[in-house]
Amino acid sequence: MKLKYHVYMRTPTSIAFYRDYRTKAEAMHTVESLFTEQGINACIILDVTSDARFYIENN
Repeated sequence: MKLKYHVYMRTPTSIAFYRDYRTKAEAMHTVESLFTEQGINACIILDVTSDARFYIENN
């Protein structure tokens, strides 16, 4: 199965690639753990097949 979701995390100075995943559920789980465990404030999930982008903030 192809890896179709890329997760990027927003740092105070830039946006950095974090990891790629097969399913959106795996990507969302990672975003949740980045918010709770690493204190990241925002992430972007890129769907490579449809070029859709999901911007998620932790408020």
